[in-house]
Amino acid sequence: DGTRMAMSGYRRALIKGRWKLIYDLELPLELYDLDEDPYELNNRAEDESLESVRQDLMNELLYWSVRLEDNLQVGRYVPKMPLHNWYR
Repeated sequence: DGTRMAMSGYRRALIKGRWKLIYDLELPLELYDLDEDPYELNNRAEDESLESVRQDLMNELLYWSVRLEDNLQVGRYVPKMPLHNWYR
Protein backbone atom coordinates (compact mmCIF):
# COMPACT_ATOMS: atom_id res chain seq x y z
CA ASP A 1 0.00 0.00 0.00
CA GLY A 2 3.05 2.29 -0.12
CA THR A 3 3.47 2.62 3.65
CA ARG A 4 7.10 3.23 4.61
CA MET A 5 8.75 2.98 8.01
CA ALA A 6 12.20 4.07 9.24
CA MET A 7 13.87 3.66 12.62
CA SER A 8 16.98 5.24 14.10
CA GLY A 9 17.73 5.06 17.81
CA TYR A 10 14.65 6.32 19.64
CA ARG A 11 13.25 7.98 16.51
CA ARG A 12 10.57 6.38 14.31
CA ALA A 13 9.09 7.76 11.10
CA LEU A 14 6.13 6.51 9.11
CA ILE A 15 4.80 7.68 5.75
CA LYS A 16 1.35 6.49 4.80
CA GLY A 17 -0.41 8.10 1.87
CA ARG A 18 -0.07 11.84 2.13
CA TRP A 19 0.87 11.83 5.85
CA LYS A 20 4.21 11.58 7.63
CA LEU A 21 4.43 10.93 11.37
CA ILE A 22 7.68 11.26 13.33
CA TYR A 23 7.84 9.91 16.88
CA ASP A 24 10.80 10.41 19.21
CA LEU A 25 10.95 9.57 22.92
CA GLU A 26 12.66 12.88 23.73
CA LEU A 27 11.04 15.28 21.23
CA PRO A 28 7.47 16.43 20.49
CA LEU A 29 5.41 14.41 18.01
CA GLU A 30 5.52 15.62 14.40
CA LEU A 31 2.82 15.20 11.76
CA TYR A 32 3.05 16.56 8.22
CA ASP A 33 0.72 16.61 5.23
CA LEU A 34 3.21 15.93 2.44
CA ASP A 35 0.77 16.96 -0.31
CA GLU A 36 0.26 20.44 1.14
CA ASP A 37 3.62 20.79 2.91
CA PRO A 38 6.31 18.80 1.04
CA TYR A 39 9.14 20.57 2.90
CA GLU A 40 7.67 19.64 6.31
CA LEU A 41 7.51 23.18 7.65
CA ASN A 42 4.06 23.06 9.31
CA ASN A 43 3.85 20.52 12.14
CA ARG A 44 0.17 19.50 12.41
CA ALA A 45 0.55 17.15 15.41
CA GLU A 46 -1.50 19.44 17.69
CA ASP A 47 -4.32 19.95 15.16
CA GLU A 48 -7.42 18.48 16.87
CA SER A 49 -9.20 17.97 13.53
CA LEU A 50 -6.52 15.39 12.63
CA GLU A 51 -7.00 13.19 15.70
CA SER A 52 -8.19 10.19 13.63
CA VAL A 53 -5.27 10.57 11.19
CA ARG A 54 -2.80 10.81 14.07
CA GLN A 55 -4.28 7.76 15.81
CA ASP A 56 -4.25 5.70 12.60
CA LEU A 57 -0.60 6.55 11.99
CA MET A 58 0.37 5.83 15.61
CA ASN A 59 -1.33 2.41 15.37
CA GLU A 60 0.53 1.66 12.14
CA LEU A 61 3.81 2.86 13.67
CA LEU A 62 3.32 0.61 16.69
CA TYR A 63 2.54 -2.36 14.43
CA TRP A 64 5.73 -1.88 12.42
CA SER A 65 7.89 -1.13 15.48
CA VAL A 66 6.86 -4.40 17.13
CA ARG A 67 7.09 -6.36 13.89
CA LEU A 68 10.62 -5.17 13.13
CA GLU A 69 11.97 -5.49 16.67
CA ASP A 70 14.72 -8.12 16.93
CA ASN A 71 14.70 -9.48 20.45
CA LEU A 72 17.43 -12.11 19.97
CA GLN A 73 20.12 -10.96 22.35
CA VAL A 74 23.45 -11.22 20.62
CA GLY A 75 26.08 -12.94 22.73
CA ARG A 76 23.63 -14.75 24.98
CA TYR A 77 22.49 -17.33 22.44
CA VAL A 78 24.33 -20.65 22.66
CA PRO A 79 23.50 -23.10 19.87
CA LYS A 80 22.74 -26.64 20.93
CA MET A 81 25.33 -29.11 19.73
CA PRO A 82 25.01 -32.88 19.62
CA LEU A 83 26.95 -34.84 22.26
CA HIS A 84 30.67 -34.87 21.31
CA ASN A 85 29.81 -32.69 18.29
CA TRP A 86 28.96 -35.81 16.31
CA TYR A 87 26.79 -35.29 13.27
CA ARG A 88 24.83 -37.86 11.30
